[in-house]
Amino acid sequence: MKKAAPMHPELETLRELWEIWTKLGWSLAAEDFDRQSLGEDWTVKEVFAHHSQAVRRLDQFVGEPTDLPVDHANATSFFNQFNLRPDDAGLVRDMAKKEALDATVPELIAEFADHGPRAIEKAHRAGDIVVQTDEGRIHIYDYVRTRTVESVIHLIDVYRPLGLPPVIPLGALDRTAEVLLNFMDRVEFIEASTGRSGKKLFPVFW
Repeated sequence: MKKAAPMHPELETLRELWEIWTKLGWSLAAEDFDRQSLGEDWTVKEVFAHHSQAVRRLDQFVGEPTDLPVDHANATSFFNQFNLRPDDAGLVRDMAKKEALDATVPELIAEFADHGPRAIEKAHRAGDIVVQTDEGRIHIYDYVRTRTVESVIHLIDVYRPLGLPPVIPLGALDRTAEVLLNFMDRVEFIEASTGRSGKKLFPVFW
């Protein structure tokens, strides 16, 4: 019998993160979902609603591969365009609020618990394709890394206000840090991180 191909590390990392979202969701009390997150004007439920869209979009984009060349060579390029569209932050927030109103907490958790593994497996079967996202074309594994970055950031958005230690796999943290590091000149990063510069280096993620 032919041995199944191992899952790509980017997919495996995202799978682990969505398992954490599932366990975290089921561990919270009803009132916890109404708490303010670290995100400005976002409740915990709205953060869950926002990131649950990542599950649905991965499923959708994997099902619609393209033969056209990529617009983004990596995850940093994908995120960098957000700096060019500052008004989109309000649109994203409004969509999250609507999603949170339209869905129950169990429905949101089910996105990660049930839909998430199916989307990951679908991406695994698809292999190294190029996908057309709302933000341009990108290789699937680079796109999956963008979902990892968002997942890590939004987990912290939820963990901190609830007084919980951020339990996040080291591999996911390393991938997120690498994407952030690539936003900047290395000298400027060293200057800023050692207190030798007050320059703002990073974009604001929503």
